[in-house]
Amino acid sequence: MRRLSSVGTRRIVQGLVCAIVAIIGVTGFMVYRSQQTTEVPVVSQNVAPAATVDTAPAQQPELEVVDNTLVQTDQELETSLDTSALDEDINALL
Repeated sequence: MRRLSSVGTRRIVQGLVCAIVAIIGVTGFMVYRSQQTTEVPVVSQNVAPAATVDTAPAQQPELEVVDNTLVQTDQELETSLDTSALDEDINALL
């Protein structure tokens, strides 16, 4: 007797879940359609042409300074990185 009541309850719960999913789906579709049909007013503005940018290559001394700075920073990072703690943690996990 108990099995019959659980089967009926399961069908009711399945029906309620389907109804809730259908309601959410229909509501989402209605919101989607309302956003698609709403016309957004277009405001036209006179835009001044963009200023031309000087695309001349940078001077060589500036590039050398930047390159030296990057090389120095890279060397400092290489010497300051200590991966032994990370290696120990990984080995502990394995």
